[in-house]
Amino acid sequence: MDLPRKKIRRMVNSCLECRRRKIRCDLSTNQSEKCTACAGRGIACERWEHSADAPDSHNLELSARLRRVESLLEKLTDVESLDAVEAALNVGPRGGSITAPIEGPTHSPLISLFDNAVFGHQEQTPLSSGTERSNSSQGTGGPQNAKLEKLRLVLSALIPTQEDADLISRSTNAWGLGHLLYSPHDPSLRANVDITTLSKSSPLIIARTLMRFAILIQQLPPDFDTSRLQFNSPIEAVLQKYLYYVADLVTSKDDFACTMEGWECLLLQSIFYINDGNLRRAWLAARRALYTAQFLGFQKSYLRCVRGSEDEGPCERTNAMLWVRTVMIDHFLAPILGLPCGVGNDCFGEEGVLVPILTLSDVFERRTCLIAGMVAARNQKEPAPGYTTTLDIHEKIESLGKDMGDMLTKIPTLSPSPQTFPGHDPFKMVLIQMWIYQIMIILHIPWMLRAFTDSKFEYSRYVCLVASREHLRRYLALRDTNNTQNTVRVVDFGTVIAAVTLILNRVESATRGVTTADGEKDMKLVSKVIESMRIASRGPREFMARQGVEVMEALLALKDGTRDRKTNDTLRFTIPFFGPVVISRNNTPAGPTPTSVAQDLFDGHDPIDTLLRPNDVQSSQPFGANTNGPVHGHHVSFEQANIPDSGWIPPLQAWDFDTIPAWGGSFSLWDVPDSNTCGKDPV
Repeated sequence: MDLPRKKIRRMVNSCLECRRRKIRCDLSTNQSEKCTACAGRGIACERWEHSADAPDSHNLELSARLRRVESLLEKLTDVESLDAVEAALNVGPRGGSITAPIEGPTHSPLISLFDNAVFGHQEQTPLSSGTERSNSSQGTGGPQNAKLEKLRLVLSALIPTQEDADLISRSTNAWGLGHLLYSPHDPSLRANVDITTLSKSSPLIIARTLMRFAILIQQLPPDFDTSRLQFNSPIEAVLQKYLYYVADLVTSKDDFACTMEGWECLLLQSIFYINDGNLRRAWLAARRALYTAQFLGFQKSYLRCVRGSEDEGPCERTNAMLWVRTVMIDHFLAPILGLPCGVGNDCFGEEGVLVPILTLSDVFERRTCLIAGMVAARNQKEPAPGYTTTLDIHEKIESLGKDMGDMLTKIPTLSPSPQTFPGHDPFKMVLIQMWIYQIMIILHIPWMLRAFTDSKFEYSRYVCLVASREHLRRYLALRDTNNTQNTVRVVDFGTVIAAVTLILNRVESATRGVTTADGEKDMKLVSKVIESMRIASRGPREFMARQGVEVMEALLALKDGTRDRKTNDTLRFTIPFFGPVVISRNNTPAGPTPTSVAQDLFDGHDPIDTLLRPNDVQSSQPFGANTNGPVHGHHVSFEQANIPDSGWIPPLQAWDFDTIPAWGGSFSLWDVPDSNTCGKDPV
């Protein structure tokens, strides 16, 4: 039988004599409280914890913790002082606060009241540029702290190789989209990037460059061979990584977002989502960028610049243009989504201070922003305002057209490379022209739909048709340049809306059995747009172009009368800004069709009719000869036209591309029925 094993005391339970002799302390028997060594020497076995010099157990744990903290601190050799940490993180001393303060403008009006010798407060000199702000965030005389260094390593691992960067820059000129934010002469917009120097830069600069690369990759030509790139993942996965890491590690942190580079990342995110057709995400990023710009004092810089203040510094004009670009993106998205603008019409100061900052084109941009803000404000009012409000806004558009002259009406000469036009950007000018025509369509569409049944709103029909034609002409001009930076889904969306406007007007004219020369020209223009958009839809991610082609072809099939005339088929669409549209073919009795808007339809006591009366000549389009007897036509029904609401907005799900299961899969933005279901009743 094996003897029972001796019970060995742990080091902390050893007796005092065994600890002094540094020998193992074990009990002679399991029942004995005296160790073997003390029993052999015949001395008392005194427990160590009962001695006078035994430390407290709590102190032992605390000592172990302190040793671990000391070992960790020894590894942080990059941190030289607390001041270096605060400078690297762009935060000041905590001073007992739970949260760290965020660096902001030092010219706050309330704080400036204490800039005197009595209170002993002196305003600090603001940073003159985003580059100086970035350099100060890195500290002086040493490497970055461990937190920023880790962030830099994570972001630099996403940077493409120098070969890939050069290939992407050569294959696309989407870097020209940066002209929407900066001056064309900004050195930061150069196409070539030194990857070695970039990888050693601040993590905020790396994040900004990653967002620019995301836009470059997004705008690669549809026929580009992605296998030439050395990415380990598909292009879509690379774009998702860029967006995720920049959003999660940079723009979601207030300390980073409230810097010049953080603001740029937010605005580049918004541009990326705009190009991707996801306007809700773009609006969220643009709204954060707008508030960040206010926090950084861009609006104050703008007002000092346009008012010619004596305190105007060398960077005031740059910051003023940055404020204009930020407001422009916010006002571009708000009317489309039916959301309010982030700032009011006083965002550019008084109307009299709309003077050129760089060129006359920035005055055009600001006035267009203000008009877009008026349309967004009209759509937010409850109850919806009357027709007079729409005419008042349109009067400002006409005033803008008279003041700008050819800048609005003439299509500038376009080139595949914006660098061939130093001093101005024709690509940006065409986009602004398309924007103002899109605003006109959004402004008048509610009343244009009512013009099908009420001739009092014939002027809105005329304005929508003219704006749609001009929009389509500029779209074709963009596509004819073979410029890859023109692959913008919002441009495709606005083009579809303009084309659908012309087609529905032609279908409605066919209901009355009339044809016009302008209608035939419109259909030829729409056919060219369809062919151009079909070429653009070859890309695997061009959902907007593919769905737009489907809708326009389905409507043109009705217009051309290719369906069986004996079938009372019905076609139902749900199109943004139009709502549910039901088009049914049936036998429509032909009645007298007026060749112009009759003067006796106007009421002299109605102020709306008074405003419409001078526009009769312009809005009256010649129709064909009247036909007698029943004809086979189309009955156009707008379900929302019976609702007295001029603030119609597109359904939000029309912009939700996140629900697409896989790239290149089938996704229907509009409910386009198949040919075998056209004869059935709509669901």
